Order: sequence, then structure tokens, then C-alpha cells
Amino acid sequence: MIAPYVEAQDAAGNWKRVIEDLGFPAGLHRTMVADLTGKLPVGTRRIRIVTNLKIYWDAMRIDQTGDARDARVQSVPLANASLRFWDIEGDAVDSGERYEVFVVGAEHDRAYARAAGNYTRYGDVKSLLKNVDDRFVIFSSAKD
Repeated sequence: MIAPYVEAQDAAGNWKRVIEDLGFPAGLHRTMVADLTGKLPVGTRRIRIVTNLKIYWDAMRIDQTGDARDARVQSVPLANASLRFWDIEGDAVDSGERYEVFVVGAEHDRAYARAAGNYTRYGDVKSLLKNVDDRFVIFSSAKD
């Protein structure tokens, strides 16, 4: 297994490894970020991801915006926050993704193991999330 890494082609046409370990996509549609700042050889016109794994990359985009130190951070107050069970069979939104759902009898909610413990009740959770403190929303993959 060769973990994905990034190479850039220099002006002479030689490929140079610029990122040793790109990491792995986490499944479904995911965005990965690779910081190429100061890593590309002069005259780079081509970049490639190299691996021997069967990973499909949909697109590669290069952000050439200015220095991040010029960015301004602005806080936005939390308007609302709600925790609810998302049933992929009943509530799935067509976003172009394809899911195969297998229901194992009437007990399908218990088909997946989960850690024992106390979970946050469904409903309004704004009070738990509005401040930077030691309060959290803890949820599970099951309805109950």
C-alpha cells in the first residue's frame, strides 16, 4: 500500500514529491486540503496525486488567493441549533449521491453497535452550543 502523496512537475519536466503524505478521503463526497505554499518548484505547470490504491478523485482545485494573514475573522452569533434523528430512508435529500440502504427486519435501528452512555435529547440544543465552555451535544447513530 502506498499512501497518496503529491508531486509537481518542474520547468524541466521532472517530477518532484512536494507532499509526502496527503492522507485519505473519508468516504462519500469529501474535500481534502493540501497546503502547497512554498512547496512548488519554479515553473510548475502540473501537479499529480500518486498512489497504488483504488481511489477516485473528482477534481483538484488550486486556491491562489492572498495571504491568509490578511484575512479578518468575524464572530457570528448562533441563530439556532437543533438535534434530530436523520433517517436516511425517510428523510434522504437527493443531492446527487446514491445510497444503498439495507433494512434488516423491524429491528434495523439496533443493527449497529453503539457505545453505552447518556446522549443529548433530540430538539433544541442551542443552550449547549452558544458559549465556548465544557458543554457538548453528544449523539448516537440510533433513534432511542
